[in-house]
Amino acid sequence: MMTKSSNWILEPGSKMNKFIFATAFFFALLAAMNINPSSAKADRIYVAVLDLGYVLKSSKAMKSADQQIQALEAQFLADRKEKENALREEEQKLQQQRVLLSPDAFSKKREEFSARVQNHRQAIQNKGRQFALTRSATVANIEKALEPIVSAVAKRVGANLIVERKQTIFNAKTLDISEQVAAELNKKLPTIKVTLVELPKK
Repeated sequence: MMTKSSNWILEPGSKMNKFIFATAFFFALLAAMNINPSSAKADRIYVAVLDLGYVLKSSKAMKSADQQIQALEAQFLADRKEKENALREEEQKLQQQRVLLSPDAFSKKREEFSARVQNHRQAIQNKGRQFALTRSATVANIEKALEPIVSAVAKRVGANLIVERKQTIFNAKTLDISEQVAAELNKKLPTIKVTLVELPKK
């Protein structure tokens, strides 16, 4: 007997998440900026506080990218559902043909069907990888636009050291440059075009 059709359908994974930015991004950003505390006059440090989470949440480009990727994912899920329905119907027809076919003929058709199911599973995995690479590429483009903005705003307010807000216990509102950075980012990059990244060829 053949297994139930639900057994060969690849179960959906966890829900596609929105862009997730680790703390490492903040340190990578600072490393790319030309802000050196040792260059301060008389070894004085002038600190500015940046709430990276707020900046990214306020980013119009981020919201635009998220909407575009969600649309791509929705289309993919719709196509996937259609393909899996077709495979289920094919399996049912194959099961009905079992009594009409010789064992060898049925075995051959079953192997061909199993190969199509495996190809479908592989296509799902590849698309997941493609979405992940697309997110990374889009994030990199937003980061690239953000770096000079943070540097320029910091210099404008006279800061030579930036501290991420999560790393502070207390900070005065006057030290926070998050709103200025967010406004500048939205002005410079109000939207961003998302293009699916091609998977590396093996």
